[in-house]
Amino acid sequence: MDERTRHVVLVALPVSGTVIRINHFPVIVEEDLREIALARVDLGLCVVFALEPRAARALYRISTAHRGQRLVLIVDGEPLGARVLESVIDTAELFIFLEVEDDELPALIRSMRRALG
Repeated sequence: MDERTRHVVLVALPVSGTVIRINHFPVIVEEDLREIALARVDLGLCVVFALEPRAARALYRISTAHRGQRLVLIVDGEPLGARVLESVIDTAELFIFLEVEDDELPALIRSMRRALG
Protein backbone atom coordinates (compact mmCIF):
# COMPACT_ATOMS: atom_id res chain seq x y z
CA MET A 1 0.00 0.00 0.00
CA ASP A 2 1.51 3.34 -0.99
CA GLU A 3 1.22 6.70 0.78
CA ARG A 4 -1.69 7.86 -1.44
CA THR A 5 -3.94 4.94 -0.47
CA ARG A 6 -2.85 4.30 3.12
CA HIS A 7 -5.39 6.72 4.62
CA VAL A 8 -8.31 6.00 2.28
CA VAL A 9 -11.51 4.69 3.86
CA LEU A 10 -15.01 3.94 2.60
CA VAL A 11 -18.04 5.65 4.13
CA ALA A 12 -21.74 5.17 3.37
CA LEU A 13 -24.28 7.97 3.50
CA PRO A 14 -27.17 7.19 5.88
CA VAL A 15 -30.20 7.44 3.57
CA SER A 16 -29.02 6.80 0.03
CA GLY A 17 -26.44 4.22 1.07
CA THR A 18 -24.03 5.82 -1.39
CA VAL A 19 -20.54 4.53 -0.66
CA ILE A 20 -17.80 7.11 -1.04
CA ARG A 21 -14.05 6.60 -0.87
CA ILE A 22 -12.51 9.37 1.23
CA ASN A 23 -9.10 10.39 2.42
CA HIS A 24 -9.16 10.05 6.19
CA PHE A 25 -7.49 13.45 6.72
CA PRO A 26 -10.05 16.24 7.23
CA VAL A 27 -10.06 19.23 4.92
CA ILE A 28 -12.01 21.47 7.30
CA VAL A 29 -12.30 21.05 11.07
CA GLU A 30 -14.28 22.80 13.81
CA GLU A 31 -11.63 25.48 14.29
CA ASP A 32 -12.05 26.46 10.63
CA LEU A 33 -15.72 27.41 11.06
CA ARG A 34 -16.99 30.88 11.88
CA GLU A 35 -20.68 30.02 11.74
CA ILE A 36 -23.10 27.23 10.84
CA ALA A 37 -26.58 28.05 9.58
CA LEU A 38 -29.61 26.60 7.90
CA ALA A 39 -30.13 27.86 4.34
CA ARG A 40 -33.02 27.56 1.93
CA VAL A 41 -31.87 27.34 -1.68
CA ASP A 42 -33.66 26.38 -4.90
CA LEU A 43 -33.29 22.65 -4.18
CA GLY A 44 -34.45 22.86 -0.54
CA LEU A 45 -32.84 23.12 2.88
CA CYS A 46 -29.13 22.72 3.38
CA VAL A 47 -26.43 23.67 5.84
CA VAL A 48 -24.06 26.54 5.14
CA PHE A 49 -20.68 26.73 6.83
CA ALA A 50 -18.99 30.15 7.02
CA LEU A 51 -15.25 29.53 6.89
CA GLU A 52 -12.21 31.20 8.36
CA PRO A 53 -9.91 32.63 5.65
CA ARG A 54 -7.37 29.77 5.91
CA ALA A 55 -10.13 27.18 5.43
CA ALA A 56 -11.62 29.14 2.52
CA ARG A 57 -8.22 29.05 0.79
CA ALA A 58 -7.90 25.31 1.45
CA LEU A 59 -11.40 24.72 0.04
CA TYR A 60 -10.51 26.77 -3.03
CA ARG A 61 -7.38 24.67 -3.64
CA ILE A 62 -9.22 21.39 -3.14
CA SER A 63 -12.17 22.39 -5.33
CA THR A 64 -9.69 23.33 -8.06
CA ALA A 65 -7.53 20.21 -7.84
CA HIS A 66 -10.27 17.64 -7.20
CA ARG A 67 -13.09 18.75 -9.49
CA GLY A 68 -15.72 16.03 -9.88
CA GLN A 69 -14.89 14.39 -6.56
CA ARG A 70 -16.98 14.63 -3.40
CA LEU A 71 -16.45 16.42 -0.13
CA VAL A 72 -18.10 14.47 2.70
CA LEU A 73 -19.43 16.03 5.90
CA ILE A 74 -18.70 13.83 8.89
CA VAL A 75 -20.25 14.77 12.24
CA ASP A 76 -19.36 12.77 15.36
CA GLY A 77 -17.83 10.10 13.13
CA GLU A 78 -20.94 9.71 10.96
CA PRO A 79 -21.08 10.74 7.29
CA LEU A 80 -24.18 12.91 6.93
CA GLY A 81 -23.87 14.43 3.48
CA ALA A 82 -21.67 15.03 0.49
CA ARG A 83 -21.06 17.78 -2.01
CA VAL A 84 -19.78 17.14 -5.50
CA LEU A 85 -17.02 19.59 -6.34
CA GLU A 86 -18.58 20.65 -9.65
CA SER A 87 -16.79 23.96 -9.86
CA VAL A 88 -14.25 26.06 -8.03
CA ILE A 89 -15.52 27.27 -4.64
CA ASP A 90 -14.08 30.75 -4.28
CA THR A 91 -16.18 32.06 -1.41
CA ALA A 92 -15.84 31.56 2.33
CA GLU A 93 -19.11 29.64 2.43
CA LEU A 94 -19.70 25.95 1.91
CA PHE A 95 -23.25 24.71 1.23
CA ILE A 96 -23.98 21.01 1.78
CA PHE A 97 -27.22 19.03 1.61
CA LEU A 98 -27.43 16.46 4.39
CA GLU A 99 -29.11 13.09 4.38
CA VAL A 100 -31.29 13.88 7.38
CA GLU A 101 -34.93 14.89 7.59
CA ASP A 102 -35.55 18.63 7.21
CA ASP A 103 -37.19 18.79 10.64
CA GLU A 104 -33.99 17.36 12.21
CA LEU A 105 -31.72 20.03 10.71
CA PRO A 106 -32.28 22.81 13.31
CA ALA A 107 -31.33 20.52 16.22
CA LEU A 108 -28.33 19.18 14.33
CA ILE A 109 -27.15 22.72 13.58
CA ARG A 110 -27.55 23.71 17.24
CA SER A 111 -25.48 20.69 18.23
CA MET A 112 -22.75 21.55 15.73
CA ARG A 113 -22.73 25.17 16.94
CA ARG A 114 -22.26 24.01 20.54
CA ALA A 115 -19.23 22.01 19.40
CA LEU A 116 -17.73 25.24 18.07
CA GLY A 117 -17.70 26.64 21.60
